[in-house]
Amino acid sequence: MKDRGGNNALEKTLGHDRETVLVTTLGTSPSVLTSTVWALAHHQQLVPNRIKVLTSCPGRDRLLQQVFSPAKEYGGNTAWDHLCQSLKSDGFDIAGRLEFAPTPAYLRVFTTVTPGKHVAHELDDITSQAENEQVADAMLETLRGVMNDDTQVIASIAGGRKTVSALFYACVSLIGRSDDRIIHVVVNDPFARSDLKPPFFFPSQQTAPLVYDGKRSVPASDARVSIIDVPFVPLASLFPRELGRIPGRFSALVAKYRKVGRGKALESLQLTVHRCRQEIEVNEITLSLAPREQLILIFLAEHVRDGRPAFGSIKKLAAEVGPWCSKFVAERPRNDLSDWRSNLEGTLLDDRDIQRSLSSLKDKLLRAEKPAPELIGALPQRGNFILALAKKQIRLVD
Repeated sequence: MKDRGGNNALEKTLGHDRETVLVTTLGTSPSVLTSTVWALAHHQQLVPNRIKVLTSCPGRDRLLQQVFSPAKEYGGNTAWDHLCQSLKSDGFDIAGRLEFAPTPAYLRVFTTVTPGKHVAHELDDITSQAENEQVADAMLETLRGVMNDDTQVIASIAGGRKTVSALFYACVSLIGRSDDRIIHVVVNDPFARSDLKPPFFFPSQQTAPLVYDGKRSVPASDARVSIIDVPFVPLASLFPRELGRIPGRFSALVAKYRKVGRGKALESLQLTVHRCRQEIEVNEITLSLAPREQLILIFLAEHVRDGRPAFGSIKKLAAEVGPWCSKFVAERPRNDLSDWRSNLEGTLLDDRDIQRSLSSLKDKLLRAEKPAPELIGALPQRGNFILALAKKQIRLVD
């Protein structure tokens, strides 16, 4: 092949020892796919080996109609054929590359299962929480199918709803490798408009000027397609030992990361709980608490100090807090009316009181002038009603 100056040049797509797999989300604008392929080649000298598309039912139909159906604008060829021929004419060797077809092996239509039924159906749109979770599961499954030692994945988040792009970004962050990429493709106005006739696909397409607003026209060559690399942190490489076997479902994987992250944050936490006043210190940040909040934290801190196990339910926690509270209040100096415990005589703490106090404490940790949100992860949670800290992280002072 020759470069623009007419001199012999190395193949523009060399320099990549592994296969490059482009995985892209797609809405109802097929130009997201074609302009991405064109821009990768012309701006980064990279032609993907394989392509995977994730879309809805209308996105698949629009892709078939506009990109894979013969059109008179391209002499009876398809827009995809025209793109491939254009890349060859521009000097790119695409032999063994751009492996793609609008079939299930390369194009995945998102599906959902209606509760109570056992047959999946293709999604026309993605609007509910359940549908978004199933879309994320499909993204993870597709990414896992192409992420191996022989590939580098380029994930394009330009197509589809904003929630779809956000979920796809999250999926790559959760399981991606350090040399995978996330990209966003941007095209200037009016080339992102859906009313262009004929449709815009890439800047060097050989068609008549594109008409919009019924009468205004613009040549495709005026289009400026930009590729933006979106930074991401490949989380799986940070916690390989803690994650162990990575869950298959998106929600389970997110929960696993949250658990790992919470554990990491708690490792450096130091908590001081005062008995003689309504204060705690979280990593040297001092917070004033309400009486019941202070009582509960003192009880929980003593429980950990004494090496006792977690409570199985909040009712079991409440059953022990009550008698302890009466004893603790009775220990106050009888003649010291300034002691904060002097107004607590007869205080009862049932499970609802404890739940409300823990909720108000979490809110206080977030909204304080100097917030201390790291303690929230250590507070009692469903199935594990204990202060989730080691003895050495807790200091009880009078």
